[in-house]
Amino acid sequence: MKFINLFIVMLCFSCTYDYIDVEENILECNPDLQFFTSNIKPILDVHCSACHYQGSGRAVFNDYEDVIYSIEYDNLLFWITSYQMPPYGSQPFLSDQDRQILTNWINCE
Repeated sequence: MKFINLFIVMLCFSCTYDYIDVEENILECNPDLQFFTSNIKPILDVHCSACHYQGSGRAVFNDYEDVIYSIEYDNLLFWITSYQMPPYGSQPFLSDQDRQILTNWINCE
């Protein structure tokens, strides 16, 4: 009986909880609003708006605040640079030049 009690006590104290800190992709800069309006929004309208709209269940790119939210919380930069968005076969195709414009804007370059 002592062995069982000792085993239970050891089991209770040997279990640990490992906390995994999930980092949000908080912006270290403020992407330019004017550049967004004149350059970024047209790219998103052509290549993303067919799937990313209010009520779609996906990230929404209607305005600057929506896109900033997607950068911070939906990891938009990853989806663009990993070529996962827009998905393969989407038309019109997102050129490497447009992809670079988006990347540079997100990184405030």
